[in-house]
Amino acid sequence: MHLFAQSLLLCRLPPLVTTLFSNLIGFGALLPFLVASLPQVAYSPRLASWLLLFVTAVVMHGIVTLIWNSQLQKVGAAKAAMFSNLEPFIAMLFGFFLLAKPITAVQLFGAVLIIAGVTLTTTSKEPRDQHELSSFPTGVK
Repeated sequence: MHLFAQSLLLCRLPPLVTTLFSNLIGFGALLPFLVASLPQVAYSPRLASWLLLFVTAVVMHGIVTLIWNSQLQKVGAAKAAMFSNLEPFIAMLFGFFLLAKPITAVQLFGAVLIIAGVTLTTTSKEPRDQHELSSFPTGVK
């Protein structure tokens, strides 16, 4: 649903504006939860922690979302949705290589399913006409 709404916005607005609005809406939706959890939150006084948070927010979310929105105009929501399924697979790889997190058999099986699904949907050809969608002749009751 999110991709569909984003693709509608991208038809009317430039990717930068769409990215800004989607981030502001997300921030506004999460703000009440932040306020409710303020008494229980522990803050880090280290500058490095705040810099890492800022870089993560700007680079990993802001710039990547901007690139995503600009490319969404070119490939369409359906094809982009297929590639969004790669996110858990990429996160698993980053966890393995950067954080030394072991990959379990279940994760490996899931990775194979993700890669197979994305490969099948992006390389399969669409039917040329409506007649190919059904094996039953039209008009038969």
